Amino acid sequence: MNISGIKHKKTKIAAKYHSFLKLYIEQENKMNEMLSYTMIYCHNKCHMKPIGCCSSDWSEHGLKNRHILKLFRKLRGIAKKTGKEPCPWHSTKKGCMLKMLKTPVCIGMFCPSIISFLKDNFAIKYDRAEFTGYFENILKGNINKNKIDHFNRVIDKMVNAFEKKKSVFTRL
Repeated sequence: MNISGIKHKKTKIAAKYHSFLKLYIEQENKMNEMLSYTMIYCHNKCHMKPIGCCSSDWSEHGLKNRHILKLFRKLRGIAKKTGKEPCPWHSTKKGCMLKMLKTPVCIGMFCPSIISFLKDNFAIKYDRAEFTGYFENILKGNINKNKIDHFNRVIDKMVNAFEKKKSVFTRL
């Protein structure tokens, strides 16, 4: 997703938020590598169908900074809204229609069932608060290279574990 085409006032503040958003999108792309696997579980084994974990409209939750909220809204404008409850971006057949720019809460949202599945099948301890907090900190500009590197290593470890045991997902 290219954010450079978004018109904004030429200020240092706006440029700062664009840099936060650029990093957010890069890291969300990284997270999506892992989610491409977990969505198989959610599609086949969700105990909360047809809604799934998306039991409320979290699509703007935590986006308290008006600059960030405005950028999220502009960039999301190209995604297809369902307009349905509980979240206008949720499809009961396809899940979240937002491929990018989910809120930190949405990114970190894993139900207890999938958390147990990851632990039992891959020895992965998924910490919702850690993932949610990581993305919240990016939007606040409270992030450093060590945190980014740690996050990337965690995701790479998860994806590698999934790739080594792909058969677990094909049996679902």
